[in-house]
Amino acid sequence: MGYSIHKISDMLGCKHLCGLIDENKRASVLVALDAAGVPVDEVLRGLNLPQPAIVTYESNQGRQFEDYWNRKAQESENLQIEMNRISAQFAERINCNLEESE
Repeated sequence: MGYSIHKISDMLGCKHLCGLIDENKRASVLVALDAAGVPVDEVLRGLNLPQPAIVTYESNQGRQFEDYWNRKAQESENLQIEMNRISAQFAERINCNLEESE
């Protein structure tokens, strides 16, 4: 019925409730919900349900994060292979130098 926790927050910040003590604000919101036929439990239940946009965003971020780390792992593996290849070349050159100087 459009009474989400955001709507309740808007109601509590309404200029008509400004200056009232918290107990009066609470009572006013409960009266408004009752008049609209909205059970408080329905509003509270909405707090426990993840919003689809947030779930989708988190899922996409998780995939992007995993892809990022997979790319970095592959890059590190490639760098290690290249470093081993270059090290082997230099080790061979050092051996050649040692053999020539004997």
